[in-house]
Amino acid sequence: MSAPPGLASELSDAGKAIGLLTDSGDLDSGWFNNPAERLGNILGNASQRAALLRSLDVILPPVSLADIPATERWYPLLGDNAAGNLYLTANDNGSSVTFGAAGDFGTDNARLRVQLPLINANTGVHAQPGPLRIQLRLHLGFTRPAQPIALDAISVVATIAPPAISAVITLEKFALDDKPPADTVLDPANLGSEAVQLALGLMQQVRSRQRSRSPRQTSPPTLRHRRPRNSAVPLRHARLQSRRSSELDSIAPRRPHYHMARPSRRTHGGRRHRSHRLRH
Repeated sequence: MSAPPGLASELSDAGKAIGLLTDSGDLDSGWFNNPAERLGNILGNASQRAALLRSLDVILPPVSLADIPATERWYPLLGDNAAGNLYLTANDNGSSVTFGAAGDFGTDNARLRVQLPLINANTGVHAQPGPLRIQLRLHLGFTRPAQPIALDAISVVATIAPPAISAVITLEKFALDDKPPADTVLDPANLGSEAVQLALGLMQQVRSRQRSRSPRQTSPPTLRHRRPRNSAVPLRHARLQSRRSSELDSIAPRRPHYHMARPSRRTHGGRRHRSHRLRH
């Protein structure tokens, strides 16, 4: 039994994915007798799996992101979002396809990406035990001679597959001198001369920032004369003594003052008698 003519390729691929149509596009009448068996082979059967990937390309058009292998497709699940998205991933190696989940969020200055394989489909379907891959990229934009070193970005990739954990650091467009910038990979498990170059470059960058932040002094600082804290004590003491003296003078009784009057000439018995009279 053949399928209706003129059936759209999207519907044809969907029918092949669920096993309703054969590879030639004919209707498989036996599908109605045991549909669960055909649906169970949607990932284990190579023809159905290939039709499923073609259907996903139409329903969820894959996006192109940096550092994604050519054999891997990322299908967005949340629609267009400038801040990032969640993805269904499919890595087709020819003989098998690895399905997983991923997330990519951030901006050009800082970006975080997490990816985890879940299922490996070949002749059967098997659980994929990782590894969990976490990538963090920070854009710096250091260029010479504005900065002591040239370093466009730092990328850290951690791979977690218990009990093993590894990390790789990539210095993008790194240059310590006037040589052309190039990507430098630092493997913590096998550090070499690249680590020494990175340490020297970071030291130069730190010293350059410290010099730019420190204020420039063209003349020695002037010393301001400060009056001792107890310099006002003698003045206060003198004022207090003067005030007390004036108060005592107002309270103390006033002593009488005696004035010597001029002698008066009087006659006593025809003689003049000079007497002195004291008056107050």
